[in-house]
Amino acid sequence: SISTYPNTEFCSGDSIIMVLNSSPNVTNKWYFNSNLIQNQISDSLILHSGGIYSIISQDNNGCRASEIIPISEIPNPIANFTAPTTTCSSLVNFNNQSSNYLNSRWEIDNLYQTNSQNFSFTFPDTGRYVVTLIAQNQMCFDTISNVVNIGKKPLSGFSSNFVCGLEQSFVNYSINSTTSQWFFGDGTSSSVTNPIHTFPTQGVYEVTLSSSDNNSCSDTISNLVNIIDDIPADFKYTYDSCTKQITFIPETTNNNCYWILGDGNTSIEPSPVYSYKNPGVYEVSLITNKGTDCSEISKNEINISETIEKHLYIPNTFTPNLDGKNELFEIIGIENCLNYKLEVFDRWGVLIYQTDNLNLFWDGTYKEKKVPSGIYNYLLYINGNKINGIVLVLY
Repeated sequence: SISTYPNTEFCSGDSIIMVLNSSPNVTNKWYFNSNLIQNQISDSLILHSGGIYSIISQDNNGCRASEIIPISEIPNPIANFTAPTTTCSSLVNFNNQSSNYLNSRWEIDNLYQTNSQNFSFTFPDTGRYVVTLIAQNQMCFDTISNVVNIGKKPLSGFSSNFVCGLEQSFVNYSINSTTSQWFFGDGTSSSVTNPIHTFPTQGVYEVTLSSSDNNSCSDTISNLVNIIDDIPADFKYTYDSCTKQITFIPETTNNNCYWILGDGNTSIEPSPVYSYKNPGVYEVSLITNKGTDCSEISKNEINISETIEKHLYIPNTFTPNLDGKNELFEIIGIENCLNYKLEVFDRWGVLIYQTDNLNLFWDGTYKEKKVPSGIYNYLLYINGNKINGIVLVLY
């Protein structure tokens, strides 16, 4: 007879022992799947493969006995599962990816056990946990253990130290983070922890901070930041002596101007053109960034009662000596006058030059000859106003 230990089935990679129980003085021949096993003459055989084993025994008298025993080699299950090795969430899903198995058992340290196929588990705290899966079939099993690290999720937060101007500084007060990534809403970014950033123009920007830790856990927060440029309120003005219009010109071009024109009227134009109905002294104010913490104000007095010639440049001397410098009696500021006339007289009151052409100026001649050096009187008529004066001709 033949005995097998432990039985006639074994798991792949293991072995069993087959032992022959026979009379003495017997010759044995062992066969595996009908093939003779060479040089195997002992009464025992260690088996590493499944199949049909047989033995034929013969004594000295030629008597024979035989026995056939099928041996089954059971394939091992392969234990495997998927789960994140590092996560910021305390809730983790475990998916059984084992093969060639019938049953399974999960163990999480000393916290939890289950025979479920797949399961979810909420870890009580951050830290390192060992998760073990045991996969079994009818007699074999396989074990796998993986580590799951539960990290503490970062919490993003920031503030901006508001100042007037395009340059702003940001304070990062995120916790549980090791790296920072900023997005300023103007197409630029920074990885500096507490950045200082210059925005292209004033306006409202959505600034985003993403904080991460060494376990790739992250948190993101976005805030709207109102950027107000530091705009000086200084301004100047020009007076058109012909149209009697004043053009107000701010020192810095911007679209956030509020003008108080001194006669009860206001304007929000960047550079308004204005005409006062009555002469007088008007206090004009420019307010930039009105209604904000960055508001500035500047004031100027404008005297509309000033005579028109104070807003023109009328030279008192010119030198028509053909040196290319100061050759004409050229009046500056009359380019847009609707009604214009200039008359020049000599010392005896003789009219020696006149024109109503804005583009023509006296060249110091009379009847195509140079006038003598000396003082000449003129009358200038502009939009109904009459201006008289003298001009010196020098050579």
